Amino acid sequence: NSPDAYYTSLPGKYDPMALDFSYAAETSVDAVVHVVAVIPGKEYSYYDLRSWRKRTETQPDRSGSGSGVIISSKGHIVTNNHVVEKSKALRVKLNDGRMYDAEIVGSDPDTDLAVIKIDEKNLPFIVFGDSDEMKIGSWVLAVGNPYNLFSTVTAGIISAKARNMGLISREENVQTGIESYIQTDAAVNMGNSGGALVNLRGELIGINSAIVSYTGSYSGYSFAIPVTIVKKVVEDIIEYGEVQRAVMGVIVQPVTDAIVKDYKLDKIEGIRVNALIEGGAAEKGGLEIGDIILKINSENVNSNGELMEKMNKYSPGDEVSIIIKRDNAQREIDLTLSKIFADAKTIFSTVTYKGASLSVLGESEMKKEELEHGVKVIELVEGKFKNTGMKKGFVITHINKISVKEPDDVIKICDEAERIVLIEGFYPVKRYSYYHYRK
Repeated sequence: NSPDAYYTSLPGKYDPMALDFSYAAETSVDAVVHVVAVIPGKEYSYYDLRSWRKRTETQPDRSGSGSGVIISSKGHIVTNNHVVEKSKALRVKLNDGRMYDAEIVGSDPDTDLAVIKIDEKNLPFIVFGDSDEMKIGSWVLAVGNPYNLFSTVTAGIISAKARNMGLISREENVQTGIESYIQTDAAVNMGNSGGALVNLRGELIGINSAIVSYTGSYSGYSFAIPVTIVKKVVEDIIEYGEVQRAVMGVIVQPVTDAIVKDYKLDKIEGIRVNALIEGGAAEKGGLEIGDIILKINSENVNSNGELMEKMNKYSPGDEVSIIIKRDNAQREIDLTLSKIFADAKTIFSTVTYKGASLSVLGESEMKKEELEHGVKVIELVEGKFKNTGMKKGFVITHINKISVKEPDDVIKICDEAERIVLIEGFYPVKRYSYYHYRK
């Protein structure tokens, strides 16, 4: 029951280099299902101009659809959270036409994944593969139900890995935005969400989740959640009802050419520690601001997306070995990972702009400084902000007399300024300062 066995059973000469997707398609197509979600209609109010009375009406229920992947013979199905999150009822249609009611076992908005279940046994299912072993250029198949076209299979190659697109909402949950997508050029459209991305062995390597398109339909780029993330989320939901998520407690940025020159590094690699969350695993383990994280348990890390993907494998209390570079010398540090806590929201809200790494203030810091708003400069490299004389640790409260509450406010106000940018704020212990630069 392998590609080699399948090919050797075919008539004619077996060519191990022949490009044939039929084995992967046949292996996976029966385990991909159509998910139909019943979305309750919204209630709205209006004034009847004839009677001048307020009336309330409810829109009729509507249907939304997507795909799902059977991952156990007992009926567990993984899909996207956005396919099922607003539903009041779910129906699942198998590839052979059977229909079932389904219930939500649990969901994780942070990764846009959910597990649902149907009451059936001895179902065909897809086994988990290894998305880490997949390389750029590897062939993959996307299996799903776009536009209600059941059992559609498309092929493409992996175009990129560890893409962080900012597609998951960050408004309701401080942990959101855990993204490290596999980018492919396999055609994915509406209805493919929650479907399978498989390798040529028919193993699951990702859950198709999103496209980037100016038209709303496929235009060459599709994105899948790697199975390294899927596996941990699914297992935690089934066992605990929620995801047991661990963090290092660091704010990082990729090493750039400017950082290499500024800190006299020998080459571009890894991610630089810009700040440490007080009481986090990294601080307790001895990491320092300016350290370059190269590997986590022997796996290379070169972007925030890769860091989030690696961290998603672990649970609070797990021990990991970190290879870092400090003063251009490598060293190994062991960390015991911690759970997410309140001020960890800064990990997911750091922005680099004009050479400054900007972060929201944690609740404890806001309380300590008696502030209602502000953005902290956690690191500076060459750029407009550093050229003003500003130092790291500065808290920006106003730009051109406009209050700032988050890094995006800084960018918007500065970009819209016509000539002079006046930055006001203070250093800890209420030492007021201001800086300005010409555009």
